[in-house]
Amino acid sequence: MRDKAIDGLGRLAFRENWRSSQHGALIVDLVMDAMADENPVVRMSAARAFRAVYFDKPPPARVSLLGELLQGESNRNVRNEYMRLLESEAHESPQEVDNVLRGLANEPESPTEPDPTDDDALDLPVEVLTLLAMRHQTPFATETVRAWATNAPWSDEALRATHCVRGYLGPNSDPAVQGRAFDMVTKAADSSLGHWITKLEEVSGAEPSESEQDELKHSVMVLDSIANQLYFASGAFDRMNGGEDATASRAAQERFADLATPVLITCARSKVSGIVHQVVETLIFLAPLDEKRTLLSTMEAVASDGSYAYDPLSSDVVIPYLKRLLAEHRQLVLFDDEGVAAFRALLSAFASAGNESALELAFTFSDVFR
Repeated sequence: MRDKAIDGLGRLAFRENWRSSQHGALIVDLVMDAMADENPVVRMSAARAFRAVYFDKPPPARVSLLGELLQGESNRNVRNEYMRLLESEAHESPQEVDNVLRGLANEPESPTEPDPTDDDALDLPVEVLTLLAMRHQTPFATETVRAWATNAPWSDEALRATHCVRGYLGPNSDPAVQGRAFDMVTKAADSSLGHWITKLEEVSGAEPSESEQDELKHSVMVLDSIANQLYFASGAFDRMNGGEDATASRAAQERFADLATPVLITCARSKVSGIVHQVVETLIFLAPLDEKRTLLSTMEAVASDGSYAYDPLSSDVVIPYLKRLLAEHRQLVLFDDEGVAAFRALLSAFASAGNESALELAFTFSDVFR
């Protein structure tokens, strides 16, 4: 079988002793010819040997060749293999990869009837485009990621991009990269929350259609993903599970908190208890950086969802936090007007929900209600 023969030749091409042998040029030529074979299985075998065949080419030249191969390839599996190879070049040749992806996005549909086993459609690589936009600011990737965020309520790519962005959000990220990452999640959160609220108002009192349910679900999934990424990026998960926090300066931690807090509040305004819980956990983890801001923000997050105080998980996070404030920051919760009001609102919410710890705390420190 020709595909097995090419697969074997491709394996030989990866070995330096074979490439430099008297048969080396023939092996390489046969694999290169197989990249244009009419059989997609043969082309796949040849594609896997691409790096061996073009190992001596400079990265920009390899990217250009991959672009040509992608433009001419109709089989989805083979294109995915070439796309994987293209993605591996993004760090060394970001602009060249960006140019290839722009060309693929603008590629006209084939005028001929496609083979049933082929597929002209190509999914652009979300992770690579996110990397190019965040780290390298290449133009096509930047435009694309911005469009995803703006249209997040309808964009599967936006949801997938939020899964890729955690590494760019954290306190140890380069400030410029971090700023671009927060621009993306802020746009995605704003557009998703806006659509969530608008759509809920439209279907109020009526049974939403299947498409409306899908839109609502997608908007919440984006907000949940953003809250989740911020929770992990903050270091809250590592601390709560006994791990060590990644070393970051106080200034870097404060910068993260400044950027993250408004986005977290946006996510909490969805009034979805699971999202609110992630937001509250993250805010409380960040509290030592600015106790008053955290108290006011936590109050806003909890107040956004009247049912959150009834969630059994919520009191395990909020009540110990309130006790710590009374023990360590009495000035804030007993004498600062805004602090007293926020503390009272939180304690009242949990006491009204019948939480025994909150009721006990309210009676023990009754002076906060004077």
